[in-house]
Amino acid sequence: MSEPSLSTTNDDLRAPTPPSPKAGQLSILALVITLAAAFNFLAAMIPRSFPSILLADACYGPFLAQLGLLCVWTVLGPQRLLVRWSAALAVGGLLFGCFALGKVVGSDMFDSELRWLLRAAACLPTVLLFAQLPLWLLKAIIGGRLARNENDRVPTTELRQFALKQIMMVMVLVALALGLAQVGLEDAKIGGDPAAPWIVLAVACGGCFVLSLLATVPCVCAVFLPRKLNTGIKIVAIYTFAVIIIVGLTCCVLLGMSPGGILVVWLLATFGFIGTHVAVLGTLRRYGYRLQRVSRKPLPGDS
Repeated sequence: MSEPSLSTTNDDLRAPTPPSPKAGQLSILALVITLAAAFNFLAAMIPRSFPSILLADACYGPFLAQLGLLCVWTVLGPQRLLVRWSAALAVGGLLFGCFALGKVVGSDMFDSELRWLLRAAACLPTVLLFAQLPLWLLKAIIGGRLARNENDRVPTTELRQFALKQIMMVMVLVALALGLAQVGLEDAKIGGDPAAPWIVLAVACGGCFVLSLLATVPCVCAVFLPRKLNTGIKIVAIYTFAVIIIVGLTCCVLLGMSPGGILVVWLLATFGFIGTHVAVLGTLRRYGYRLQRVSRKPLPGDS
């Protein structure tokens, strides 16, 4: 009777393959997108009646912050422009779809709500373009690009350069976005006025541009430009307090309303908007991402 062999093969001694870092990044990204989608769905179902309307208005801060974060990655991400744009539109469509689904579920006017939500979804790429403009200006000034490893980095001399292919691609994307908005707003009327939906779209685009300029760009600079993250968080806290006081009081004066309720809603929405930015961008920095830019010495691996 033969005894069992005690010999081992090379396969038995081989160490288990460690998990891929890219797989870990995708898992974290999927978790963040899932949480954001669940938040949008639940926030959209909050009834618009006092006092729950205060909570509903405050939820618009984190909701709009998702648009800002998509713009940050679309402009400053390490991937190719077409990949970044496609991913931003796909994620943005998913998040807006969850918000729209929550609105429809929580509303008694199914047909009218769904119709206007579909029109808003068609205008989303145009709004995304206008929200990106301040970040493109930042990229043109400092040549910013998020980089985590050697593969993400490029020579600093190329950070401000835009190839002809990229310029043509941007022109095509702008044309497609405006064409989609035109299709979405076709035959749309507000109060019998066919020009009113375009005015609403222009106001939305202008508002997102100002919001990106006054909030998203400062958050990117405060998180990635200082040598220590804690310094950037303190800068954002001081800036947020100043923005809440100045903009909130200005709106109260212009609208002729009592500052109490407006400041409370504005406080919650602003902290939600900027807090979401700082939390996500700060996590990226702690995870190893840095803002490669022309104004600094070349990073290791740059030529």
